[in-house]
Amino acid sequence: MTDIEPVVRIGSRPSAMAIAMSRQVIARLGEVAPLARFEHVLVSTTGDEWKGPLHEIGGKGSFVTELDQAQLAGRFDIGVHSSKDRDGLPDGLELVFLAREDARDVLISRTGAGLDGLPGDATVGTSSPRRAAQLRRGWPHLQVAAARGNADTRLAHLDSGRYDAVVLALSGMRRLGLEHRVTAILEPDVLLPAAGAGIVALSVRVGDHPAASLAAWLADTDATACVTAERAVLAGLGGSCLSAIAAHATPAPGQRLRLRAAVYAPDGSHAVDVTETGAATHPEDLGLEVAGLLREKGAAELLGPHGGHCG
Repeated sequence: MTDIEPVVRIGSRPSAMAIAMSRQVIARLGEVAPLARFEHVLVSTTGDEWKGPLHEIGGKGSFVTELDQAQLAGRFDIGVHSSKDRDGLPDGLELVFLAREDARDVLISRTGAGLDGLPGDATVGTSSPRRAAQLRRGWPHLQVAAARGNADTRLAHLDSGRYDAVVLALSGMRRLGLEHRVTAILEPDVLLPAAGAGIVALSVRVGDHPAASLAAWLADTDATACVTAERAVLAGLGGSCLSAIAAHATPAPGQRLRLRAAVYAPDGSHAVDVTETGAATHPEDLGLEVAGLLREKGAAELLGPHGGHCG
């Protein structure tokens, strides 16, 4: 327990998903600081307002730039983020990682058919190059279409017939109370997750010791090691939000990590895949090693001139 008694301002985007994550964070922080009072500060970002392709406004960074600026300006104390949406941080901010919820993706189809049961002309909606490339590789008969908007919007498009199925994150469906809509959970050997998938990250200002100490109560050692290894893969490969990279680490016996990462051609025609284990105490080294092995197998040719980080 802690005796901190301030007003603690929690900042997030105004999306339903970000609000749900923030409510969970506030509830957990309230358990360790029962005398604190929490205020939720909503910050709209360029990505929230934009309706076109994300790469035209800087990819996933468009969802966090204004949020980071607001935090650095002192509008709130602790920011709430989805780890897979954080490619980097500006100077002055640092991240704390919460326990991983579930990294897996899910399929939601109108008919209840799984990926293998969808007809050849079925359209599957996703906004993720990682998901799209894996779908094209494993199920080349399906039509993969770009799907923007939050989970509610994509499900509404599914229900209206725009798509026959959509692929979303299991953790997000659970946060929104929509797990009953899931047709099939896609295991990592079916659809390899994004780096940071299922992990909530809290941002705090460097030197803001009260906020940092409060956020640290929720830090999870395993999740921190896993996401550090996964993010090191991305860093080792270079990055934009135009290419398909997957990276998923899991704890292994003997204080080890098992890390699998893959890079896909956008059309799914080619892929390189590496699995390695390493010390959980040096997760960044493991991630950079895997990135190097992927490059040796030809990842650079698949990434092209854009590099790659994407959910």
